[in-house]
Amino acid sequence: MSVVVAVFVGGAAFGQGSGAVGPQQGPKYPAQGPTWQSVEPLKSVPPPVKIEPEVMDLGDLMPNAKVPAEFKITNIGTEALEITAAMSTCHCTVPQLGEKKIEPGASIVLPITFDSGPVLTNQEREVVIRFAGYSRAAAGRVRASTNYGIRTDVEFTPPEQRRVGVVMLRSVSDRPFRVLSANGEAAEFVDGFDSEKDSPRAAYEVRFDLSEYAAEALPEWFVLETDHPTSPIIDIPVENLEWEPQRSLMSWGFGERRVLMGTMPVMGRREVVVTVQNMHAGPLDFVKQLWVEPEVADATMMGMEKTEDGLKVRVRVTPKDSHRGLLVAKLMIAGADHEAGVWLMGRVAAVGGE
Repeated sequence: MSVVVAVFVGGAAFGQGSGAVGPQQGPKYPAQGPTWQSVEPLKSVPPPVKIEPEVMDLGDLMPNAKVPAEFKITNIGTEALEITAAMSTCHCTVPQLGEKKIEPGASIVLPITFDSGPVLTNQEREVVIRFAGYSRAAAGRVRASTNYGIRTDVEFTPPEQRRVGVVMLRSVSDRPFRVLSANGEAAEFVDGFDSEKDSPRAAYEVRFDLSEYAAEALPEWFVLETDHPTSPIIDIPVENLEWEPQRSLMSWGFGERRVLMGTMPVMGRREVVVTVQNMHAGPLDFVKQLWVEPEVADATMMGMEKTEDGLKVRVRVTPKDSHRGLLVAKLMIAGADHEAGVWLMGRVAAVGGE
C-alpha cells in the first residue's frame, strides 16, 4: 500500500510517499494571507462633557402636550468629540441630532421634544448621548408632572402593597377645589376635613383603601371626582400584584386604557374617538355592535375611519337621564371574532352645580 502525505504550500499541494505524484490542485488562498485591522480599544471612562441642565424640570404639563426643550453639551476635554447616537429611555422624548462634532471648549445644542403622554403621573426620563471612542455614555434627565391642573401623588403603607395608602392632591395654580367622591363614594380625608362645613382647599390627602376587594375583583382604577374646572376626574391606575387573569389571544384591541370625557351637563352628550389596533391578526375592519357596560349611558356610532393598522371610531356617549355624578363604565365594541372594552370616565352635573 502506498501512503501519500499532502503538504500545502500557498495554493498547491505536493505529495510525498512510495507512490509519489506530481503537483496537485488544492484550495486557493490569498497570496498575501489573512488581513488584520487594528481597532483602538474604547475608553472606559466617561466622556469629557458637561450637560446643562443636568436635570430639566418642565413642571406641570397637560396630557399629550409636546414641549420643545434643549440641552447644552460642552466638550471639557482636550480632543474633539463626535456624537454617534442620541436616544431616550422612552420613545416619547425625541432627540434631534444636528451637528455631531464638538471641538475642545466648544458647545452644541441638542434640541428635544418632550411628549407628556396620556397617563397622569410624575415622570423622569433620560436622554442618553454616546460618543465615538467611549464605551460609557453621558446623559441628561427630563422631569415633568402630567396632570389636568391637580398634581397627584400616591403613597402606599406599607410600600410593598397596592391596596392601602394616601392620595395627595394639590392644585397647580393654588385654586381651591372640592373632592366630591372617591370611587363613587364619599371621600375619606386623612385629617378629618369635612366637605360640608369646611371651606374648599387647594390641597388634600384622601385615604386610598381597597382592602375589602378579593384579588380577582380588585378595580382597575381609583377614580376621584372634583369640581376643579380642568380636572373633574382624577384616574389612578390600580396595580394588581396578586392576580393576573389568563388573557385570550385577541386579534385586535384598543389603543387607549381609558378615555376622559370631562364634565357633561345633565341631559347632555359627548363625542369621543377611540382607536382600534391590530394585535395578532388582521386589523378590525368593521364594527358589528357597540354599547356601554353598565348601562349608565347610551353609545351611538357616528363614524369610522380606516387607518394603517385598524380603525378610528367616533362614538356619541349620552348618559341616562337619571344619571348624576361620577360616570365610570366600559365602551364595548363587538367585531368579527370577539368583543372588547375601553374605559369611559366623566362627570355628569348640572351647569354651575354638582
